[in-house]
Amino acid sequence: MASDTFSCPECSATLRYSPNLQSGAEVQCPKCRAQFPVPDPETSQAPPRSRPTEDVTDAPGPRRPRFSEANDEGVSRTRRPADYDRGADDYEDEDDVDRPPPGEYSIDINRWFTLAGNHYSSFFGPAIGFIVVAYLVTLIPSMIISGGGQLLAFQLVPNDPIQRLIITQVFTQLLMLVVSVVLLFPLWNGMTAVCLAQLKGRPWTFGDFFSGFRHWGAFAGVGLTSQILSLVFYIPGFVFMLVALQNQNMQLVMVGGAFLVFGWAVLIFLSIRLLIFAPALIFDRNLGAMGAMKASWELTRGHFWGLLGVCILLFFISLGGVFACLIGVLFAVPYVMLVLNAGYLLIAGRREPLDRPYISND
Repeated sequence: MASDTFSCPECSATLRYSPNLQSGAEVQCPKCRAQFPVPDPETSQAPPRSRPTEDVTDAPGPRRPRFSEANDEGVSRTRRPADYDRGADDYEDEDDVDRPPPGEYSIDINRWFTLAGNHYSSFFGPAIGFIVVAYLVTLIPSMIISGGGQLLAFQLVPNDPIQRLIITQVFTQLLMLVVSVVLLFPLWNGMTAVCLAQLKGRPWTFGDFFSGFRHWGAFAGVGLTSQILSLVFYIPGFVFMLVALQNQNMQLVMVGGAFLVFGWAVLIFLSIRLLIFAPALIFDRNLGAMGAMKASWELTRGHFWGLLGVCILLFFISLGGVFACLIGVLFAVPYVMLVLNAGYLLIAGRREPLDRPYISND
């Protein structure tokens, strides 16, 4: 009689066959990460009754936080390795995808960066092409809006440079809010979809860089929230400082500077808690804007300082690209995106990332 289970040859963890699991296919043990071919069900011996098939999900050690129930945990971890070459995730039975996961995980920065480095060569070429296209798309409305703001300011207050700067900033920020919500957030966040596919071992094409528009409503909501936070915590302090400078009141300048620093601190905190994993959650969990931000808030609970440290490292990597005559940005941004999405998949992704590329997209 054919067995419906088989054992890992390294750690003896009990795994279960699935309809998509073929004999001889290479799989990775979710417990010890050993790779081995699937034995033939007709010749495989069933494990003793004293070793239940739940050994894999109940094994000692830290568990990755999940959005689904424990039953789904067992299904996804045993089916995950055999489906890396498929075009879509196979976890359709999750009926509680918007439930926030527990924060019981550790941030292994070395693994985040190692995974990004391993997948970088298969990703950065097309990513550079997309960045150039997206930058040109971004530059055109930005220049138009900036020029329009300066023209308006000159017409309203031709002899007051401080007020002209205030009017230009307010005008630019308000119009860029609309452009960001409608165009820029869905455009730029398409990189997240490709990063997730690359790290999972799923095939992707250059057109997938624009898949953010398939979730336009979700990214419009996240973009609107991001822009409103920026306006609330940046514009008031900025205007206060400019008015103080115009009046040559250094005490008010210092107060405005302190207010501006406080606003940036709050903005950074809220951005990490609400937004850092929201794009990945939209693609990976098919969540809307509110669901993704709520899940990101829960997912980052208790890990703000660790995630802030990661963001600081990534900021300096991006800054190094800026100093390299801006050309380095083309090489830094794909790596930064891979790091963030590798971290998400390790923490709460529907699939764990592959250690090395499974499918080449060169």
